[in-house]
Amino acid sequence: MDDYCGKIPCECGRYQISPDLVTACFGVGCQNCGETYGEHAGEDCPQDMGCKFQAPKPDTYDPTPEPAPTPGKWDVWIDVITEALKAGASDDLILAMVRRRQFGMDKYNTPLQYDNGRDARKDAQDEALDLRAYVQMLPDADKAKSLVDQLLMELFE
Repeated sequence: MDDYCGKIPCECGRYQISPDLVTACFGVGCQNCGETYGEHAGEDCPQDMGCKFQAPKPDTYDPTPEPAPTPGKWDVWIDVITEALKAGASDDLILAMVRRRQFGMDKYNTPLQYDNGRDARKDAQDEALDLRAYVQMLPDADKAKSLVDQLLMELFE
């Protein structure tokens, strides 16, 4: 595998992402040589440490919330709960789903419905990004982090 100072996320662990993601270089710096992407896109490492600099892909994610839902077709939670029951989900999980459905009903005066005027992929991306941040705060949650990362990669393909 080629190592790139600008590769997000880093698989080798030698590179880090700075918390400041608004810099021109997206704050990505090589822990090995200390250089950042910036004006070095496509070049070999100026410190001759064997890494390369790669410009990030254009940003296609828009954090703007979707519009309020409109009346759609069929209650999504009915399908979610039915599938969970068929898969052998615990009573606690089913109860949590029922309560979450009710929370949505109380908040939006309608259940989550298919074809509700919103982009379901965008909603899923938003929720999964938030989930990843929450899972980050859990101790000993490496498996959960990995599962959410896999979900995010699928949603952003």
